[in-house]
Amino acid sequence: MKTNKQIIEALRDNAELAWAAYGFFDRGEYDDGELGYRYEDNKNQLNAKNGKEHNNITKATPPQYKITYPDILTGEYKDLRAYHNIPDNNGEYQPIKPFYKKSKFQGDMNKEQARQLLGDDKSINQIRKAKYTLIHHIPNTTISGFSATLFYDNCAKNYTLVFRGIESTKETA
Repeated sequence: MKTNKQIIEALRDNAELAWAAYGFFDRGEYDDGELGYRYEDNKNQLNAKNGKEHNNITKATPPQYKITYPDILTGEYKDLRAYHNIPDNNGEYQPIKPFYKKSKFQGDMNKEQARQLLGDDKSINQIRKAKYTLIHHIPNTTISGFSATLFYDNCAKNYTLVFRGIESTKETA
């Protein structure tokens, strides 16, 4: 029989997983699931996008940091986009998802909470430190807006499948 403390911890973990399921993980990934790169902050990203130079950042400046799943969840990088780390034919670095599509990170967890939940990266040392590993994420489907995320609990050694609410893509009367 579980103690009150264990029940509360399980409720907390489930609430955090439900919150994490609202992370738009696909916005940071290439089609093959590999994570892209980001600029240090919003100002550097905007300058790269607009071709304005600030802190020596231009469209020809490569994004400096490999994205982690906690980056996508944390409010610190809200409104950032994932970029390719290889320039296009014009020598410019392009976002993974086009600007006209919903492609900005929308996280609002604090940085430490996101790191404790999913670790800093996919290295084995970080996975051991993280409570969960993100196994697979299905982003909003085109027709219904259905989304699901599969997490692995590194401590309890079990899986948790989280379904996210439906986001309609059609206007309703």
